[in-house]
Amino acid sequence: MPSLFRRLSSFRKARTRPPPSVPSTKDSTTSKRDIEEEKPATNSGNASATTRNMLKFALKTLSVASANVPFASLLSAAIEPLLAITDRIEQISSNARGLADLAARIELLTPIVSQMTEDSRGERVIDTLQRELQSITRDLEVARSQDKLDQFFNSVDNNSSLQKHNMNLTQLIADSTLVTVQEVLRSVREIERTKFQLDVAEESTFELGHITGGTAVADPPGP
Repeated sequence: MPSLFRRLSSFRKARTRPPPSVPSTKDSTTSKRDIEEEKPATNSGNASATTRNMLKFALKTLSVASANVPFASLLSAAIEPLLAITDRIEQISSNARGLADLAARIELLTPIVSQMTEDSRGERVIDTLQRELQSITRDLEVARSQDKLDQFFNSVDNNSSLQKHNMNLTQLIADSTLVTVQEVLRSVREIERTKFQLDVAEESTFELGHITGGTAVADPPGP
């Protein structure tokens, strides 16, 4: 198991603060149940349909997680527009890998958000993620209006919009968990391999030249 998964698991086990109250337990429970019912099967023959639905599922799960963290609740305002435009993305095979890349990173960010504490580091993580999601939404809207979604999702071009956003999200995960970006990328590929059944034998390497190890926003690990 990649060390990032172990670290995220240790975050959950080490959590000592009580779960925050939410305005409506009924609404929160309903949201979780609805999301679980909508979780897509991963054995579909249509890879783009599966990965698009997995991105929607990951975003909805992140929204529920952020709603249970009072100072992160506004994150949902950035998630809803991205969900809406994701629904309008045409399901074609050339988009499958790009959708999977984004979905895997959102999945890794969800336990990080759920464990954030209300301090300057936690606020920076939430603020950075919120701005990045808003930027993804804006770029998607522009690409769709100009009929340039292929360029947005191009998974082999390091100038593509999605690759730039994925680099930023990868860096945020590394900074928040104090693991290397290489470890984050291995965890992303593991999710894509096990959940999306994608061929991930060739890992993108250009990302490693643009981002660094995680040191920016998390406390150093305890003894």
